[in-house]
Amino acid sequence: MATIVVNSGAFFNRLREGKTFSVGNLEKFAAWFRVPANWPDRTIPQDAAAALISIGRPPLPASTMPHPYRTSDALVDCNRAAVFQSKAAR
Repeated sequence: MATIVVNSGAFFNRLREGKTFSVGNLEKFAAWFRVPANWPDRTIPQDAAAALISIGRPPLPASTMPHPYRTSDALVDCNRAAVFQSKAAR
């Protein structure tokens, strides 16, 4: 998940080692966790919902599926297959 959200597979290992993280990364994780489609059974657990509310980022309604994560090669939309762009089209 860390690779998807902050492009760093070592993110959680770094936290275990006592490293810090930026507010920007916190915002990225909050945005990802707010989308029901990112959870098993497309349902946000009550504890996770309470944590999101506590930081001022309440869960989004289930009808809000497309999320804003973009890479240079793909736009991720929870209801569609990824759409890849050729490098020549950019």
